[in-house]
Amino acid sequence: MNNTKRIVLILGILLSASGKAATDTIPTNRPEPTTYLTREQMYADFDFLTNLLNTEMPHPAIRRMATGVDIPAETQALRAEMDTVTCDAGFHDVLTRAQFLYNDPHCSFLGGDSTAEAALKHLYSGYRYGYNQKFPLIYTDGKYYTLFAYTDSLGHTLIQPGTRVTHVSGIPIDRYMDTGNRRMQRNTRWDFKYNKFWSTDLNDPRTLGLADDFTLTLKQRRHKTVRMDMVKRSWPGGQRTGSGDFKIYYWDEDSILYIRLPRMDHDRIAWINEELQKHREAPVAHVVIDVRGNGGGSDAVWRTLLQNLLDRPLSYPVRLAFPNEENINYFTREYTREKIGPDSCFILTNTSRITPAETSLRFQGPIHVLFDEDCFSSTLSLLSVCQSTDRLVSVGSPSGYLAGIGVNPMPVSLPNSRIHFRFPSCVEITAGTDARSIYRQDVEEEVSVPIKARINMIHNFSGEVYGQDYLYRFDPVFRHLLKQWKRLPKKKR
Repeated sequence: MNNTKRIVLILGILLSASGKAATDTIPTNRPEPTTYLTREQMYADFDFLTNLLNTEMPHPAIRRMATGVDIPAETQALRAEMDTVTCDAGFHDVLTRAQFLYNDPHCSFLGGDSTAEAALKHLYSGYRYGYNQKFPLIYTDGKYYTLFAYTDSLGHTLIQPGTRVTHVSGIPIDRYMDTGNRRMQRNTRWDFKYNKFWSTDLNDPRTLGLADDFTLTLKQRRHKTVRMDMVKRSWPGGQRTGSGDFKIYYWDEDSILYIRLPRMDHDRIAWINEELQKHREAPVAHVVIDVRGNGGGSDAVWRTLLQNLLDRPLSYPVRLAFPNEENINYFTREYTREKIGPDSCFILTNTSRITPAETSLRFQGPIHVLFDEDCFSSTLSLLSVCQSTDRLVSVGSPSGYLAGIGVNPMPVSLPNSRIHFRFPSCVEITAGTDARSIYRQDVEEEVSVPIKARINMIHNFSGEVYGQDYLYRFDPVFRHLLKQWKRLPKKKR
């Protein structure tokens, strides 16, 4: 790749990119279309980007091993749509859908001060007709369910939360997730148990012209089937109460130190260390780190936390595969070559070490870390460490993402539009070179969360869901640990 086109931002070998993929909601305003780029420049930028991603990003080959989908072939088919583009907003639209095909939240646009980029984004903001996006669903055991209730204009409940969804605009939902939904977002996951794509975000099929309407077919109790028109119907927002708060609790009755990390926020490291010191003299029997819903940030957060908990050094192996030799040279000149799927990759092998700080609590037992399907980026680097050492035990549910330890995504700037972009340049292969091992998504103690518990967490509990009352009485994942420790609270008579 031409170095004059690349902006290199290397922040360290074991750091993952910060941030969770943003929700893409498209406003209804439609600016007048303008064109700053020639058709030749549009083709040149599209080819530059997709050739780069197909040769320097290992994920397309890994995803094909798992899913059978040929991403380079899909982007080539999308390229033909450039002939129908009549303005810069249309060009930006094709680029946006190209990045969705690569199906990775780290493969995305970057913000910048480019005048051309700002103009393109302004134009694109009204390009997709204002259809509402990202309707939330529950996905569990291979099936989909509503997260919220639906009411009529008089407030009467039509559909209860937890109602099964079987079709989207008449299309079976599994097929829709594969052929439609994954082309409209970068958050689609892969379920190895059921061998299919899945997502908890549902996109409006009209966005890509897959249907003229937007309906959901729902299977109610006693197998009654209802088809509901979703046009102009909004789903209320909702999240776990207090889910954005950092918490450190010590519960004397069971000698449990509970640490809640909602994100890997580098600015909270000092606070975390100060709070831990308050429990230096406590007789800690169990440590729980709860990272459910944590979309990532800085590896320094969880590494520093472990430095202040462990009683002895923790070492774990790391093997990273880079398709491009130039990219691995930013990190090391000592590497091997190995075939990963159909491709030959350059392999970085390293051993990482976390050494206890002088202020460490010197905890001697296993540390349990709670994960769920909303974890990503740096948080899943922590999951990879859990899988590599018996000092950390992962508990909860898999994310479905292709994850693991990595390096910061590589930034690039497109030559004509000057749009800034980023992409992951390597993938972790520590556990093996088959697709499931590379995905690195499995937790060691998987705990199924019933639909009712997911709904109650948002709708039916008014307190702090990451507080002691909820965790002890209702949280299936935390109660899984209490049962192991024989600490389940006695039922009230």
